[in-house]
Amino acid sequence: MVLKMYRDCSGATLPASMTLLVKNGCNGTTQGSYPMNPVPNSITVGTQYCATASGLCAPSGPDNFESNTYATSAITVTPGQ
Repeated sequence: MVLKMYRDCSGATLPASMTLLVKNGCNGTTQGSYPMNPVPNSITVGTQYCATASGLCAPSGPDNFESNTYATSAITVTPGQ
């Protein structure tokens, strides 16, 4: 399982890790909890919407958003859920 998270450089920082909760759709019971850790060297800084913004995510700009990819090993879901 892979998660790609984006953030505005003027907002909160990217989390160090994430947790994937798999829940039963009928009653909301948690079926499993899986840690998601950053994929090495996956942080990127982008400039798509405001070319004049500078130094928000990186020491030199322009930069507007930052993204990171988190991954976990294969997950197991209870059959019939």
